[in-house]
Amino acid sequence: MEVCSLHQFLQSLKPWLNENYIRKAHINEEGHFVIDFTDGVRNAYQIDDCTKDQLMDVLADLREKGLA
Repeated sequence: MEVCSLHQFLQSLKPWLNENYIRKAHINEEGHFVIDFTDGVRNAYQIDDCTKDQLMDVLADLREKGLA
């Protein structure tokens, strides 16, 4: 699991969004942002500088962009 700020997380996510490489994203029971990639890899991120509501906003934005 990677620990990062929200800004770092969003920056690291940008290249994957352009390539349609993400299959699914969700927030798990521990509050970690989990991303499943199309090649079967799963990454979990502990974003340490925001609230759960902010994470939910990021997740909603990703869903608007077509992610499951």
